Amino acid sequence: MIRIPTHREPIHPVEVLLEEFLNPMHITQRELSAALHYQGYSTLGMELDAPIAR
Repeated sequence: MIRIPTHREPIHPVEVLLEEFLNPMHITQRELSAALHYQGYSTLGMELDAPIAR
């Protein structure tokens, strides 16, 4: 069973996307959405202030 740490703030999924993929690959949100053939790139929730679904 995986133990989830409870002593720290949860990390927003968008932060992981930005820090682990987009920034190191030097691509923009728009380039990612174009590569995925996703037209609603503005609805990816790229604002880190967006509430986290629990």
